[in-house]
Amino acid sequence: MVRLKRPFGKGRLLVAFVVACSLLGGKPCLFRDGGPICPTPPRKPSTLRAVFLYSPVRPGPVRTESGFNRFVGPCRPWQEEGSQESQKRREEATKNPQKHARNAAIAMAAFGAVAAVGVTVVVAGASGRVGKAVLESLRRLPGVDVVALARDGAKARAQTGTDGLSVLEADFADTAALAVAMECNELLSAKPWRLFLVCGNVPNQAKLEINVLEAAEKYGCEYVVRVSTVRTVLEAKSGGPYEAHLEVEAALAASPLQYTCLRPNVYMQMLPSGVLGIGHLLRSSDTCSHPFAATPVSLIDARDVAAVASRLLTLQDPSEYNGQVLDLTGPAAVSYRDVAEAVSEIRPRPVTCEHSAIESITDPMGLPAGVAKGFQAFFTTLSQSDFITDTVSQVSGRPPRTISAFVRDHASAFLPAQFSRLVAKSRGSSFRAEATVASADTAETLAAMTSKQLFVKVLAAGVNGGADTLQVTGSLDGETDLGFDGVGLVIATGPDVDEFEPGDRVAFVGAAYAEYTVANVSVCWQVPSGSAPEEVAALRISGLTALVALERTAKIMAGDTVLVTAACGATGSFAVQLAKLAGATVIGTVGSEEKRKVAEDLGCDRVVNYNQEDLSAVLGREFRKGLDIAYEGVGGALFRAAHDNLAEGGRILLVGS
Repeated sequence: MVRLKRPFGKGRLLVAFVVACSLLGGKPCLFRDGGPICPTPPRKPSTLRAVFLYSPVRPGPVRTESGFNRFVGPCRPWQEEGSQESQKRREEATKNPQKHARNAAIAMAAFGAVAAVGVTVVVAGASGRVGKAVLESLRRLPGVDVVALARDGAKARAQTGTDGLSVLEADFADTAALAVAMECNELLSAKPWRLFLVCGNVPNQAKLEINVLEAAEKYGCEYVVRVSTVRTVLEAKSGGPYEAHLEVEAALAASPLQYTCLRPNVYMQMLPSGVLGIGHLLRSSDTCSHPFAATPVSLIDARDVAAVASRLLTLQDPSEYNGQVLDLTGPAAVSYRDVAEAVSEIRPRPVTCEHSAIESITDPMGLPAGVAKGFQAFFTTLSQSDFITDTVSQVSGRPPRTISAFVRDHASAFLPAQFSRLVAKSRGSSFRAEATVASADTAETLAAMTSKQLFVKVLAAGVNGGADTLQVTGSLDGETDLGFDGVGLVIATGPDVDEFEPGDRVAFVGAAYAEYTVANVSVCWQVPSGSAPEEVAALRISGLTALVALERTAKIMAGDTVLVTAACGATGSFAVQLAKLAGATVIGTVGSEEKRKVAEDLGCDRVVNYNQEDLSAVLGREFRKGLDIAYEGVGGALFRAAHDNLAEGGRILLVGS
């Protein structure tokens, strides 16, 4: 139950609730603990006796054009979206948008001071997990010409989603085709250029990469950034195509080319599926098992590897890193139980991951004994990859992503295949009779989202008895999702959404009796991450109804005598507290002795159990001057008692009728 008991200023209320746009002419605003959350200011000033703060902008972390430095100002480090520091920066920027914009300009200028202008970068492997991220990062940079090296130009453009991409078409196995492609390209022949090289794990991987390197050396390449594999695999010479990687690294060291080798640890992108994944195991269950359940490994996001590569490829002078081999890791070594904990944040219920033997993965695959043994060696080697480096931070200027950030950004890969929701299929006599649990397909729901919509995990739903009952006893047009408002965590966004992002907590109006729901951006607003969802969920309808009715409609004043029927109900509990904060004498009705103590704790000066006392008699005997305001939502005998005991000029507020 939400309690509003702290006075503020000259009788004003500090209440942490929502201001309705229909009354104020602006979008809803939530105020809690000194924090305003509102996308736009109202079109006219509020006359409510409460504290309303509005932010003229909704700033977030500044993303420089490089795409891999995310900070406000050159000296303020990037923080995870949704973190307390991120929220604090947003509030600071709200108070001083000019300073926010100036810091953004400073950050971009700082990056420009060390980035090469007019550089050409050839990206080999542009459709892979790292190559695609490098391509996207480089294409955002001004003054950088990006060319993809691929066997099929049309396929490369389709896979990378870049119709205007410049492509060198050549098979890596065809040295003559590579020579023609590089020699005849105007961008490459005009000036020295740089190469990003990554290749899939294929049988002739070393030969393919060396072919590209030899052609690059011959036709003007001045610097190469090459992606290798995990250091522990290379050192153990066991697991994966370690021989190919060692051979290519040796070829680079023997060539006259300047180069840097990147050795990333296990990619987080492997978590959704495959032998290193658990996302697919959680589609229809809240439990899974894996050999790495209790084994910490310093997983790294491929986007962080791309950030390092992009930074190196655009340095004015990369000689500082020439000949270096850089180990890249995430910020911490995490076990799959840690991964499960991160996944639990976006799921309806907590998920768990228990330990299993490596054979639990290799045996069902039906592998030959030799291949199975190789898999086991691979897992054993990776289990030793728990070391941590700060290379990502040192080179890219921002810390590597956490496992929670990765899961949040790839939520669809870890969501259950179906989720539950409460629906009514036809008009009926009561909510209890018509409400039923139904299933929804998660993938279909996500695919059906339209512009300006959010996919939200419901953390708390507002229970509005009268409105819920009217929803099912009124006219229904087929199956209807139930619930009116709630608070949730943004899991995914539809097209054209820039107001919110995954990880934001929002209060919303919509079908809240569900594990997940789709809400329109226009009826969502962000709430502080530290707010209790169950408290905020009660504010939008129940709290706002009581506030507007008492302050706007009835114009409550200090000294008034106020009757609140159903004093322990959703909106009644707010009415009691608001009336007391306004300086009124409050009479509350309840239906049991258990509720009497609750009503007294809320602030009622007199509690009437209408099953034991006659309300009309009590009012006539103890409140002879009559009622100034009756906040009435029950009807019947209680309504008649309120009506018969109104003071001259008294007002009855009918709630839920």
